[in-house]
Amino acid sequence: MFCIGFYLGGLPPDHIEYDFDPKPKPGYETLYKFYPPYYAFRIHDKTRWYWYWSGTFTVLSISQLSWMRFVLDTKFCQWLGKLSFSLYLIHAAIIAALSTPLQDLITKMTENKATLCLLEFITLAPLIFIVSGVVERYVDRPSVRFAKKVEQYLWRERPLEQEELPLASRDVEMEALLVP
Repeated sequence: MFCIGFYLGGLPPDHIEYDFDPKPKPGYETLYKFYPPYYAFRIHDKTRWYWYWSGTFTVLSISQLSWMRFVLDTKFCQWLGKLSFSLYLIHAAIIAALSTPLQDLITKMTENKATLCLLEFITLAPLIFIVSGVVERYVDRPSVRFAKKVEQYLWRERPLEQEELPLASRDVEMEALLVP
């Protein structure tokens, strides 16, 4: 199950808009024929259908394999799990704000695309992790605590008023008043 999920996770899209020299994708070309029809799931990018199954198979199999589960139980993976939501929220904003000026600065030093990509990653990745850690600590945690307090307040046990009593208990109270 893990091998199937891992294999499907590597499925490239069957076509890319600006791919002027499409290369064959051996091992995957057969899968492209089995996409579900658009009207069944309304998935714009049909490759996501297989990526969905890839994630499902991978997660289910990792939960059953103790040697793989051990990796996900490490402190680093647990820390990444805590940061995941703030990483999701923060990374696009930081990349949008700093990527272009950083690329301009790095391009003055080198024209090599691989070096440009590596230096940009080395610069932005730690910054993204630091900012998302701060957001997780000072925004996410307090908002979760606040939401829990609001939920506890709204779901607390309250005594029922006379109008809110169930009909059966009202009848018993009325009989008690009528009987001398």
